Amino acid sequence: MERQVNFISGTISNIKNNNEFQFGLRHALQIFKSNSVFTYIPKNACSTMRYSIAIANGFIEKEEDLNWIHRNNSVFNPDVRALIRADYTFVILRCPYLRLASVFLDKFVNPSPDAISYHFKSASKINPHHLTFRKFVESLRERPIFKSNIHWRPQVDFLVYKKYDDYFTFEDFGLLSKTLKEKIDLEIFDTRDYLGQATALHEKHDIDSGYFLTPLDLQPMLENGLIPTPECMYNDELIDLVYKLYGNDIDFYKYKFGSENLLFD
Repeated sequence: MERQVNFISGTISNIKNNNEFQFGLRHALQIFKSNSVFTYIPKNACSTMRYSIAIANGFIEKEEDLNWIHRNNSVFNPDVRALIRADYTFVILRCPYLRLASVFLDKFVNPSPDAISYHFKSASKINPHHLTFRKFVESLRERPIFKSNIHWRPQVDFLVYKKYDDYFTFEDFGLLSKTLKEKIDLEIFDTRDYLGQATALHEKHDIDSGYFLTPLDLQPMLENGLIPTPECMYNDELIDLVYKLYGNDIDFYKYKFGSENLLFD
């Protein structure tokens, strides 16, 4: 396939000063043995994929090395020649509604550096323990917050190519693993248990008005292996607001995969 990159057409600035392109390039990883390029998007199995690629590239080999990936994301970034000459390219997309709910549960219920950074950027007077999913989503209407963190930044911002050879859904991870093994001999190692990011494996409970729950409400649930259903984290107002904020992501997801795996349509 002829490669064409995003974020260049219509610009005249030096490529080193093209922030949109450089952002996409920083989130592209080479897989050396197959001359492939993968775009990783946080909250879309990115730790699992970065770990699997580091193993495939011969840099690490065991679970004890897993945290290496968090300090070495740039090691496998392609230069522009490698970007264009890749034999195979792929990316994983996720239902934006599910991705945003996962961000809140993973990054705010158990306070993380991302949560701390959020509160500084929002100049919020809300106690972090009292932040609800509803308040979090509403705050994303502020542009500096919306683009401030890779875990909730729109997925289309990461797409360094205009077109990839394969688009996979996070929601069908079995197909992803099977296809990558067959096409480029890439074995996928699931890291969620090791990194404590396994909320997707928790037992889901439907709770009335889950969007009003605070981290103080949710912490005991997660400690007991429970999690609210994604549906109960939303009401009609929040569904509409997320579409206004992430409409490009939602429309692109529907264009590639249809509405079957979208939480709301």
